Amino acid sequence: MFRYILALIILVSPTARAETQHPISEALASGGIVAALAELEGKDDPDSLFLQGSLSFLRGIEITMQMRWQHGASMAGTDIPVLRLPVAPNPDAAPFYPGLIRDIFDTTALEMERARGFLAQIPADADFGVTINITDIWFDVNSDGTPQAEEYMPNIASAALDQRMNETSAPVLIRFDRADAYWLSAYTHVLSGLSEMAAAFDPTAAITQVIEARDAMNALGPNPYNMGAMMIGDDFDYWLDYFTMVYQSLRQPPDPVHTQAAHAHFLAMVADNRAFWAAMALESDNEAEWIPNKNQVSGLGLPVPPETGQAWLGVLADFEAMLNGDKLIPYWRLGEGAGLNLHSMFMDPPAVDIVGWVQGFALLPYMERGALIDDTSWAAFDRMVQGNGLMFAAFLN
Repeated sequence: MFRYILALIILVSPTARAETQHPISEALASGGIVAALAELEGKDDPDSLFLQGSLSFLRGIEITMQMRWQHGASMAGTDIPVLRLPVAPNPDAAPFYPGLIRDIFDTTALEMERARGFLAQIPADADFGVTINITDIWFDVNSDGTPQAEEYMPNIASAALDQRMNETSAPVLIRFDRADAYWLSAYTHVLSGLSEMAAAFDPTAAITQVIEARDAMNALGPNPYNMGAMMIGDDFDYWLDYFTMVYQSLRQPPDPVHTQAAHAHFLAMVADNRAFWAAMALESDNEAEWIPNKNQVSGLGLPVPPETGQAWLGVLADFEAMLNGDKLIPYWRLGEGAGLNLHSMFMDPPAVDIVGWVQGFALLPYMERGALIDDTSWAAFDRMVQGNGLMFAAFLN
């Protein structure tokens, strides 16, 4: 999902604006995220708290990319959030180990909690604004303290989306304010929820099983498919191993402690989103907005329809209704008035048994009578944004 936010930076054509950048911009551009956080340490004014929350969020993404680079885990072609962002090859990578994926998501959860800690300290009535050139942001993927061209946010977006970066693109100055703190908090809950789901279906044992089987087969003779290093390459056996890791992970009984925590994070995301749009509705300025209300213009140059907030809140209301079990998910073998209770599936989670899910026997404990969810809200939202619903959904969270 994070790559869709990055995508907005390269898919629009913004122009430089006259807003004064926050003093932290220089440290961010020259020393990176860690240097900027160090300069802000101990400061508790609203501007600094927001920046510390924002940079902690970005630091979490940076650390996961560093972990992957250190162990040569490019995850090329993977569409899993956090793991999807491109990482350059490491010619001297440390050995890949089966617990890396779990460690990456545990790290993500920790850093998202840290970011929320800063945001929670901002007074509810604080009126602040910080302007940042977001194209100055870079991720120190190889941990050398020096920005490389491929480490800048726009170029990471280019690589993630297989699009060429416009080298003459202007700075993208965005003024973040109180409403955006709610948006960021919502996004931390999204990534925390996904991290909890990764912990619930901990892939470590499945990865170990696949690696051991691959090594045992390789010991019997040369691999005719010449698969590259673990997690690198595009050969058939790489994809088969990757599929098997995911499939075996999902087949195991998930940990309900983690699925219940994920459920709480997803509900918190909805609540923060509502707070964001409520705060946005009160804004009367029009200054380089990250996400605009109906009377504002996006600082990204992105055309955001005036009724976006209302339409998106409708989608989130449906999502909340499913999370709470107030509306059921349709199932192909059930008629009108019966479906699957998503709340029950989070509270007492089932293993993902493909045959059992398709035939239905594995889902019987979650089937009940009640009102069904439909796609009315989503279809209206997708039409409004001209078929770009998935990109906007990732952006708006």
